Amino acid sequence: MRCRTASGCAFLFSLSLIVQAAIAAEPMPQPATEDVAFFEAKIRPVLVEHCYECHAADSKIVHGGLRVDTREALAVGGDSGPAVIPGNVEESLLLSAMRHESFEMPPEGKLPDHVIADFEQWIQRGAADPREGEPLTAAPSYDWEQARQFWAYRPLVPVTLPDVGDSTWPRTELDRFVWQGYEQHGLSPGEDASRQTLVRRLYFDLIGLPPSEAELANSDEPIETLVDRLLASPRFGERWGRHWLDVARFAESTGGGRSRVLHEAWRYRDYVLDAFNRDKPFDEFVVEQIAGDLLSSESNEQRAEQLAATSFLALGPINYELQDKELLRMEVIDEQIDTIGRALLGQTIGCAR
Repeated sequence: MRCRTASGCAFLFSLSLIVQAAIAAEPMPQPATEDVAFFEAKIRPVLVEHCYECHAADSKIVHGGLRVDTREALAVGGDSGPAVIPGNVEESLLLSAMRHESFEMPPEGKLPDHVIADFEQWIQRGAADPREGEPLTAAPSYDWEQARQFWAYRPLVPVTLPDVGDSTWPRTELDRFVWQGYEQHGLSPGEDASRQTLVRRLYFDLIGLPPSEAELANSDEPIETLVDRLLASPRFGERWGRHWLDVARFAESTGGGRSRVLHEAWRYRDYVLDAFNRDKPFDEFVVEQIAGDLLSSESNEQRAEQLAATSFLALGPINYELQDKELLRMEVIDEQIDTIGRALLGQTIGCAR
């Protein structure tokens, strides 16, 4: 039973941590011959064809910690409990997934009704299964305290500036750390770059374009003035706004099976470039994109800008060919949540779907 996405597989059957895992330890009564025959004819072939690729001992990755290739593995289940509870059709998560009630298993499409009916009958009759083997061991409980020690989740703290061998070289506090890195690798600073080299670097870094010959030859303009001029250029927003547009998965079409052109997408692009060029405060930049339609405005122009900002939530790939419109709606919401996590939290949260 392959999962539709890797993150969905990781969340496979994680609905509860009920004590039902103890079922695996109970002795199983010998199944009736006709029940075993039913399993071999109706159940095992479906599991082999649709499930073993991601949920068997020889799978490259056992998704969601669930194996379905032994009786014991089905009883223990995956990350959060048993997949099959003999005699209990409604509480068997495997069947719930096959019905597409909670998950979409298998991902390539819902199995025929008569196949699902076979699984219902099999579970109701006691889920006879002659296969034997060792289930996956249960994952240890998660150590949240240890997880919080990961560098990305720890608050910023003051640091002691490192000493440098040449106190005349550092021009900023950051330079001291650069010097420390040099020393750790047995290196020393190179000579100062020429003015022409510095000018070229500033042009490429700030506006993404090379300077003209006349601009390179202009030795009278102070470097500080040049930097201010480049920062004030509209090209600055074009150079650096594109990085946020990548984060916001900006495109002028929806992608997917039948891509649709987004004729008004340019409004969001211009909003981002203008925000960079106007040096809009980042907190304001974020709030407008997440809730611009809920903010008060002082003019029609500001209102239009705030509404354009909320395109951040509307962009991204959308497969309008999905026939299940409720599923389409949930796909859009899931994609929005995942994007907010990546863009603003520095955290992938797709596994929470």
